[in-house]
Amino acid sequence: MKDLTPWLSLAERLPPLVEQQFAAYRRLAYADTGPEDGPRELVAWENARKAALGHLQALIRVYDLVHGHLGQNSPAAAAEPDLARMLSDVRSELSAEDDADEGFAV
Repeated sequence: MKDLTPWLSLAERLPPLVEQQFAAYRRLAYADTGPEDGPRELVAWENARKAALGHLQALIRVYDLVHGHLGQNSPAAAAEPDLARMLSDVRSELSAEDDADEGFAV
């Protein structure tokens, strides 16, 4: 029988990490640049937003991997319904941003 201890430990630690990264992403996503900010500052903010989103997506993939590996042995953590709601919020928020960007030519 496989030792599931590392997987169970990850399953317990990931929900708060995902929530923290989502909060960091939201702070960056809604941060306004200053009127004195030039092109370099705008690009830096955009790169920070993309990096935060990339980290969030990576944590979600790790979360899915861990729970896929655990299968039936996955702990029924009390935070999981909150995480499912939060992931739903992330997806709807990102799709709303994509809809708002459709009219903008890059």
